[in-house]
Parts: sequence; structure tokens; C-alpha cells
Amino acid sequence: MILDVGCGNNPKGTVNIDVEIKHNIENFIKADAQNLPFKTNAFSESISDHAIEHVINVENMVAELKRVTYKKITIFTPLLFSYGFRELLKKKEQRKHKQYFLPSWFKNRGFKTKMIVAFHHPLIRNKKMVLPLPFFYIHATIELH
Repeated sequence: MILDVGCGNNPKGTVNIDVEIKHNIENFIKADAQNLPFKTNAFSESISDHAIEHVINVENMVAELKRVTYKKITIFTPLLFSYGFRELLKKKEQRKHKQYFLPSWFKNRGFKTKMIVAFHHPLIRNKKMVLPLPFFYIHATIELH
């Protein structure tokens, strides 16, 4: 079974969770990623696509994913981190090295990481086209025993 944590409106799991109620999603459970309502080793795989950057305590979320998963965890997140990672950056890393913080944060927890670059569609501002800027993502995976 595959758990999708923070499924939004695009579920990918056999069980899908989010903190907001989603309608018309199969096997949906309203739950907090920092306190998953499942038994230990309940899932062979867990995925989280653009959710961890919205969590207040990212350490708890990763610990919960490791608790409920026995085979593989995949996390996909923007390099420009949000609330929980900003708090960690203030406490543990120097600001001048913030572009290296997120990959090293995952690696220090046993994850393998890849940097992915995506280009968004061109924008129109003041009747002029602005070229698309690259947007960087982290793809982090860990194989569990």
C-alpha cells in the first residue's frame, strides 16, 4: 500500500491524507502529517509532493513517515522552503549557505537527493513578456529496511 501525505487534489496513493477535507478522492483521510493515524510499518511506500514545506515541524513529519513506512519514502519539495524549514535555518544553519541547507538536511537524515530544475510559463507584466525563470526542486528518497 502507498500513502500519499498532503495529497491535495491530485492523489497518488492507495491511501491519501491531507489536513483539509478533499471531496471525491478515493481512500481519503483527514489527518496531520506530524501525527499520522496509522500503525507502525503500515505502508510499503510513502510519498509527499509539495507538502513538507507547509508543515510547522518537519522533523516530526519525517519521523512519522519513517514510522509508518517499511520500504521507501519519496519527498518532493521546492528548494525555496517555507515555514518549518525557515525555523530550522534560523536555528541551525548560516543564512549565506541557505541554498545548500535543504539538500544537506535530507542527506543528514539518510535521504538521497536530486536537484530538479523546472521553467514556469512566461509571465506578462506591464504588457511586456517576462522570460520564465528557473525554479528549483528537491527530490529526496530513502530506502528503509
